[in-house]
Amino acid sequence: MARLSYADPNSAEVRGIVERIVAERGSVLHLYQMLLHSPPITEGWLALLTAVRQKSNLAGAVRELVIMRIAHVNGAPYEAEQHAPIALREGLSRTQLDALADWTESGEFSAAQRAVLALTDGMTRAVHIDDSVFDAARPHFSARELVELVVTIAAYNMVSRVLEALQIATSDRRNELRARTETALDQLGGLTRVNYFAGGVLGVDDFVTEQHYLRARLRRRNRYLLGSGVVGGLKVALSGGAGNQTLTIEPGLAIDARGEEIEIGSDVALPLPATGKQLLVQLNYAERLSRPVTVPGQPGEPAENQPSRVEETFRAYVAAAAKPPAVVLARLTFARSRWGVDRKFKVPRARSPVAK
Repeated sequence: MARLSYADPNSAEVRGIVERIVAERGSVLHLYQMLLHSPPITEGWLALLTAVRQKSNLAGAVRELVIMRIAHVNGAPYEAEQHAPIALREGLSRTQLDALADWTESGEFSAAQRAVLALTDGMTRAVHIDDSVFDAARPHFSARELVELVVTIAAYNMVSRVLEALQIATSDRRNELRARTETALDQLGGLTRVNYFAGGVLGVDDFVTEQHYLRARLRRRNRYLLGSGVVGGLKVALSGGAGNQTLTIEPGLAIDARGEEIEIGSDVALPLPATGKQLLVQLNYAERLSRPVTVPGQPGEPAENQPSRVEETFRAYVAAAAKPPAVVLARLTFARSRWGVDRKFKVPRARSPVAK
């Protein structure tokens, strides 16, 4: 049982960061609900871990190999439980996961994987590592990938240490994330907007309410008039040879099941796992906080930085199963050591707004 009670994800103080977590992660897991006690820490944590997991050039199978080994060395069951299914989807085998406890005596790992595991063990068990350990990884990775590998090892050691210090477990009871009032009203058709009058004093809540009203109207319009799916563009193509293929998504626009618009302005490239059976190319709406400004603190407290902009962006990824409300762009199948686009798969498309 966790050493602290979990923060309430329905609190107005954390509304923005909770929406961002849901957009980028799909839900608010136990770890993030604990971190919500400190919104600034949660924002920094999410930014770092999103970069490590979703913006790195490091192959997913390498990343998950690192995470699963760290979970074993540090005795972090929550970390292992969360990432075992992801590791399997990224191409690691159940036999490899079972062999991680004694990987030095196992023949299940390639030379590159053994170099990664040795580096992981060295960084996890001691701050300083021998040159020979680092040099063993050099032939297998670019300079960027080596930096990303080291940061991934460091980041997930941080994760396991926080998990175990606070004794976070998947069995812990916690506050459930309730649907926001705006969302519920949006679905029922009853929206709320600000009533302006002379002499009224406008505060942050008034502007937030007005913004939610306008965005809810847009989502409702999209859901009922256009539906969900690809509006235009977003074609998927594959390149590269066996074991080193890359997926490219062309620019375009989609609408998810909630009515959120998802736009890609330039080509997006994603590395594909070396092996597998079937993958779905998916697109999620996401938001990114930016343009920080300095805000004076309360009397006796220091000033702090607050983001002044919310950038509407996206998260593109591949996974074995669909993850609503994501828009599925293509289905990939693996045959003869290569991934291919399944031309029989019918891509969901939004209805055309142009009258016929």
